[in-house]
Amino acid sequence: MKNSREKFDKIIELITRSDIKDLVSWLETTDFFTAPASTKYHGNYEGGLLDHSLNVTYLALNNFNFILKCKPDLEYLRESVIISALFHDVCKVNFYVKKEKWRKDANNRWESYLGWETDDKFPIGHGEKSVYLISKYMQLTDPEVMAIRWHMGTSETSTMTAFSPQNYSYYAALDHPLVNIIQCADMLAMSIDNKVEQ
Repeated sequence: MKNSREKFDKIIELITRSDIKDLVSWLETTDFFTAPASTKYHGNYEGGLLDHSLNVTYLALNNFNFILKCKPDLEYLRESVIISALFHDVCKVNFYVKKEKWRKDANNRWESYLGWETDDKFPIGHGEKSVYLISKYMQLTDPEVMAIRWHMGTSETSTMTAFSPQNYSYYAALDHPLVNIIQCADMLAMSIDNKVEQ
């Protein structure tokens, strides 16, 4: 985890906005640097959330640099790519708790182990919650809000009806390149993130 924190600190140096310090100071009072990214899927280990956030950031920047070869006029989005990618899952701070769980061992006998479980004390939605929490400490641009809000892509819209206002909002948000960059990076990161078998 120490190595991941050092990588995080180096990325933070690329952000020029002064209120980034307020956001990082708040994150240091949470479990952002030690929390898992999920209970049993990608990054389901201590420090998994930070590792996943870093992976999303690296992938988003790689994709962004490739896009710049075709559309150099998008360079103004670089800082937004970093902010949106690094903090898209802030909604997961203080969200996971350790709990005794059960599984069968190699001899088909039940054994207990400590696993992760969710404990959402502020259930307002995934992307919405990240936007809300970040905005308490740092001002986001409109494209950053959209990218963080919709970073889950169609996995969030699958529960919507075809004519719901949220569905229209999602597809309208896709017009902004930042939304697509963050969505793609998040999906790619989930496919390469480590997972602890339970």
